[in-house]
This record gives sequence, C-alpha cells and structure tokens, in this order.
Amino acid sequence: MSIKEAMNQYFLLRKEIAEEGLDFLFKTPFDEDVDSLIYVGEVDEDEYISWKPVEKKRLL
Repeated sequence: MSIKEAMNQYFLLRKEIAEEGLDFLFKTPFDEDVDSLIYVGEVDEDEYISWKPVEKKRLL
C-alpha cells in the first residue's frame, strides 16, 4: 500500500468516526498563518474551525 493510499484510508476512517458524533476529530484551533484552503465554515466560540484533508500538490 502506498503512503497516499494509506492516508486516504486513514482519513476515510476518521471521517466515518467523526460522523458518528466525534466531530472534534476534524476541528482545530484557527491559525491565520495556515492556508485557508483546509478550513471549512466559520470559527466557533472556542476559536476552533472545521478542516478537511487536502492533498499537497507541491514539494517544499
């Protein structure tokens, strides 16, 4: 299994669990220095925001 396949499997499993009520698995403290491409929705009252996995297209 490639790393890409393993990461896809990991995030699919994580998403299934999050949809069962553990939505904190896809929440993170908001960081204005992070590319907004990963953020979904608005920052909540605790300064957390939902995020989604995004495939990195370029190397550092």
